Amino acid sequence: MKIRVLILLLLMAVGLNATVATKDNVTRLYVATFDRAPDSAGLNYWVNTASPLEDIASSFFDQPETKDLYGEVSDLDNFIVAIYNNLFKREPKIDGQDYWRGELESGKIASSVFILAVTNGAKDNDKTILDNKTAVGLAFADKGLSNVSDAKAIMREVDGTEESKLEALNKFGLGDKTEVVPKESNTTKEDVVPKESNTTKEEVKPKESNTTKEEVKPKEVVSSDVTAVINRHNEIRAEVFTDAPMSWSNEIEKSAQSYADTLGAKGVMEHDSQRLYGENLAISSTSLSYTKATDMWYGEKKDYTYGNGFKSETGHYTQIIWKKSTQLGCASAVFQQGDWKGGTIVVCRYSPAGNYNGENPY
Repeated sequence: MKIRVLILLLLMAVGLNATVATKDNVTRLYVATFDRAPDSAGLNYWVNTASPLEDIASSFFDQPETKDLYGEVSDLDNFIVAIYNNLFKREPKIDGQDYWRGELESGKIASSVFILAVTNGAKDNDKTILDNKTAVGLAFADKGLSNVSDAKAIMREVDGTEESKLEALNKFGLGDKTEVVPKESNTTKEDVVPKESNTTKEEVKPKESNTTKEEVKPKEVVSSDVTAVINRHNEIRAEVFTDAPMSWSNEIEKSAQSYADTLGAKGVMEHDSQRLYGENLAISSTSLSYTKATDMWYGEKKDYTYGNGFKSETGHYTQIIWKKSTQLGCASAVFQQGDWKGGTIVVCRYSPAGNYNGENPY
């Protein structure tokens, strides 16, 4: 009987601990273990082995690269602190450190899967940091990049802010395939990566902003631009419903233009703190049309699963198809300073605002 019970317990343990490896969770493990983005070849190799994520974590832990980062696990307290500093750029709280030390000392958690356990337990800002690092790491690998020095450099300044994520992506030109890293509002980029709210990048000239440089004046919005972006939004919405078409609002357009001009003058891309409208942002190193920006946001559809509620990774797309959002206004401006000087920022605003946590778009 005792042997039978032990076998059952072992089977239960195997069932509980076996996690199917995916590109997303292996990327998360890469950035957590090695403090760098995965190289493309390495990520594909580990995902294709079909090994459980726990086995991959153990293999990662035995790598020389890991030993160089953390040394041998002889002092548990120093080991825990080193992991936290790498993952979250902070030391663990006293109760957290006591908890993890107890788990390691008791053998409930093996040191080889400790990093995985910490990532699985991350909450609040710690989780946001890991989410940002994972998004950047996945974009790096999906681009086919493999230089380890670049993989480390791209992670260096990524923290819990959308700005840090977008800056990392932009430095390596990872936005030109709409590998967006949106935030609660929608943000994506094309030839230059997205920002925390909905932002994308591309190549069409922005609308007139307050500028003394004639050669970088934004494109004047004409009726055809308005018609095109409304039609594109409604084409996308018609893929999921047909009874709530979107229409243009001159009032929202004025609001979007005012904010686009502000961003252009400051030379930054960041979401407005206002909550009256939903907001998608997109930037380009050259010019950017409203329709092209919309197509960049639409690129998130492939990562969206209905029923999971709002997710920052697909926030640009869900704002477009948020059924209650029936009015749209877009504007653009030219960056007057900063890394994107001479480039274009596109701001599209939606009313009523969408992307509410815990709700589906339609």
